[in-house]
Amino acid sequence: VGHASSRVGHASSRVGHASSRVGHANTQVGHARTHVGHASSRVGHAVVVGQERFLATWSMIESAGVCMSPLFLTLTLTPSRPAGQTVSMTTDAPIVLLAAGLGTRFGGVKPLAPVGPQGEPLLYVALQQAAAAGFGRAVVVVGAASSAPIRQALEQIWRTALDVSFVSQDSIGPARKRPWGTVAAVLAAGEHRDVVVANGDDLYGVVGLRAARTWLLDHEGGDAAGIFYPVGPTVPVGGKSKGVSRAVPAIDDGRMTGIREQRDVYRAANTVRLADGTVLAETQPVSMNLWCLRREIVGRLQQGFALFVDACAPDDASEYGLPGALAELATEMRIDALVTSSPWHGVTYATDVEHVRDALRNEQTSASARDVGTAPS
Repeated sequence: VGHASSRVGHASSRVGHASSRVGHANTQVGHARTHVGHASSRVGHAVVVGQERFLATWSMIESAGVCMSPLFLTLTLTPSRPAGQTVSMTTDAPIVLLAAGLGTRFGGVKPLAPVGPQGEPLLYVALQQAAAAGFGRAVVVVGAASSAPIRQALEQIWRTALDVSFVSQDSIGPARKRPWGTVAAVLAAGEHRDVVVANGDDLYGVVGLRAARTWLLDHEGGDAAGIFYPVGPTVPVGGKSKGVSRAVPAIDDGRMTGIREQRDVYRAANTVRLADGTVLAETQPVSMNLWCLRREIVGRLQQGFALFVDACAPDDASEYGLPGALAELATEMRIDALVTSSPWHGVTYATDVEHVRDALRNEQTSASARDVGTAPS
């Protein structure tokens, strides 16, 4: 709030940011995030947010421990559209890339693994793919160990139109040695709006990222969506010593109804197997942590994280993971399930770097061949 003057029944304010939910949105000015521009309002005065008209009501409430002002203005925005008409408030959904992991098995900062065709860092390639998929903004969530090297590496080479910002996951939750999990990373981004969330050390392909963005912008209905990949291409060759974790969703009529984490999934005898030896179909959809989240479900994740932290002992190292949290919410909220054929690449072990680089080079060569075409005989 740049300036605010108020009397009973009247308030005039310059609002820098406002956060509003289609339906009803009650927010304390000062915590708001979607551009309103300028608003001067009385009870019933019309305000335009994007292309949506709202009826604005200002009221004064007593503040509790707010050092900036003895009064806080509360703005209520009620959509003034015909009943039953839905309007998307997402005009520039950002992608949130989670890059705060410890990289224990990899032995270093995974987002900086030189997997690009010319040795570019993995996160650089991921940002290139996001830009090609249509995203205009990316928020990279970093940790204490990864912050400085990631910032330094990207500042030296990043030269595209995609707007990139960094936030620290350490800003969420009480201080402790291990991160609080991927839900905390999502909340650290501070995006109180619809977002796409992805790992910052995985490559989802332009097709997969575009599918996520398209669902978020164009799909009506659904509180979230998971973009799932066939498990086969995501499991490296190497037997049990190269086992990886994969989250297997339960899907019913296009909806995710649950999800189960499977550890030590490995490839042997040209088949994908679970830790107990059970064969998993190559086409079985699995979550690679690519999600579309409406702002309402982000709010629910924030509530769940607060309860999780309260229940943790001081020395507890458990994490509040995004797949599990969404599985809990799937009983009461709609989470769509989309399966993509987009290529996925990731590094779990240092030996994976060369394989990913070769795969990206082959994809680049194939794309160039398609662009050039074949001369007629």
